[in-house]
Amino acid sequence: MIKLEDIKKAIEKNKKKIGIREIKSLKVSRIGMGENNLNFLVSVKGEKFVFRVALRKFIEKNMEKEFNALKDIPKGFGPEPVYFDKTKKIIPKYYSVLRYIEGKHPKKWGKKELRMHAEKLADLHKDRKRYWTWKGRKQTAKFDIYKLFLEEVKGYKKDSPEIFDSEVNELIAKVKKHLKEKNHLFTALKRFSRVHKDPCITNILFTDKGVRYIDWEWTGYWDNALDVAMLFDTVYAQPPWKIKLNGKRLDFYLNSYLKKMKDKTLRERVLAWAVYFRGTDIMFFKWKVMNYEKCDLPKKKYAEDYKKVADSIRKL
Repeated sequence: MIKLEDIKKAIEKNKKKIGIREIKSLKVSRIGMGENNLNFLVSVKGEKFVFRVALRKFIEKNMEKEFNALKDIPKGFGPEPVYFDKTKKIIPKYYSVLRYIEGKHPKKWGKKELRMHAEKLADLHKDRKRYWTWKGRKQTAKFDIYKLFLEEVKGYKKDSPEIFDSEVNELIAKVKKHLKEKNHLFTALKRFSRVHKDPCITNILFTDKGVRYIDWEWTGYWDNALDVAMLFDTVYAQPPWKIKLNGKRLDFYLNSYLKKMKDKTLRERVLAWAVYFRGTDIMFFKWKVMNYEKCDLPKKKYAEDYKKVADSIRKL
């Protein structure tokens, strides 16, 4: 495990590259461990930085991609990239250094928060292309949500075949059927937006300067409806990642977005993505329960969320 002393040693060696002149008043603290990254807050002489350390080898390319993408993303959307190190000399992992964003995750999502988030996404999504990106490459084939889901399932079956008991197979079959019925909405898409691709609650910050997003490791050009759908599910809340949103509140959220970004089939695609996420969540939570690795959340949490998602899929 990476220690605070490792971070301090890395700063001492690379302080000029990071832009730190002296480290007498240096403070380092851990601010969270996700599924793929370990994060540290570094404070020195009124400046704050985040050290993002890749926990898994497969995420290293994404971390480098995130760092480079942050150079191109317009100001006011994400953190400023400062330094990237893949030497593994002091910290035996890839890590990036980003400027820290002062902000909070709202305890409750009222109309103000829903509107601000929706409008900020709409501004991001105005950058559009006639291609979508997959694993860093431009794609000119039709966007096919059904095939994408089949690839997700294939990946889990290859890496974790033990999760596919009769219940999971039944649930996955329901998701497949639903997505196949809605696929025409996606294959008809002609233009694709710059997206964050993971704006769940934990990656959305409300600051004095408005909404900002962190964790851009999956960013690319994609269906803009995905970003809109990441916030919620219509059936259940899934803290700390998703809120429950339906009825008039859902209408308000989607209409706030559509006032800034016209999109005739957005609502239908957003709801289809919500089902897609239920399918990927059911596999992920099952895998977590069966192959638990300690992180910020207890095993019981994954078991409870598995049940929530399973129940919501049965209601399709």
